[in-house]
Amino acid sequence: MLKFCNLVLATMLTLGLSVAYAADKVDAAVAQYDAGNHTAAYQSFKALADGGDAFAASYVGHMAYEGLGTAVNYKTALQYFRKAADQGDAYSQHNVGDIYYYAPNDVVRIDYDKALEWYRKAAEQGYAEAQYQVAEAYQIGLGAPLDKVQSVKWYRKAADQGHAASQYLLGLHYLKGVGGLSQDKAKAVEWMEKAAANGNERAKSRLQQLK
Repeated sequence: MLKFCNLVLATMLTLGLSVAYAADKVDAAVAQYDAGNHTAAYQSFKALADGGDAFAASYVGHMAYEGLGTAVNYKTALQYFRKAADQGDAYSQHNVGDIYYYAPNDVVRIDYDKALEWYRKAAEQGYAEAQYQVAEAYQIGLGAPLDKVQSVKWYRKAADQGHAASQYLLGLHYLKGVGGLSQDKAKAVEWMEKAAANGNERAKSRLQQLK
């Protein structure tokens, strides 16, 4: 029994050291990225991502998409975003959605249903930009049925997190009294002022009209 306990303890210590070592390597890669040494950072993140690290995979996806430390490669970006997204990384789930929505350089066929599927995964984890995208899908009927009530629901979730475009659009829904909302100019102005404070130009313009 003592031998077994010692084996368990040794295994736990080894795992702990391995996790700490991996964390140190991720920190080192982030430091390279922040210092602008993108080529080295890309190589570091890719090695970690190929070992199964979701955070590193999200960085590889981002860097391949933007051409940081490597040539722009949307196929690689999608591959590594999927690695991270499949492990529950909300940022990557949102970006997989973007790739299916916009199909940059025809890396995939545009597929609004798949885009919404991935946006929703990220939105349900509280990722504000994805919540906005889900709201838009219901607003315009791309990948989802037209549903103003659902649209308002998701705009509000994003707006509550300070997402400026969602704050503006929630205000606009109050102004028009749609999506299950009663027309309420005061609430419309309240949300548009929040959006304007967050830099939304459409909100600034509409507020001038409402004065």
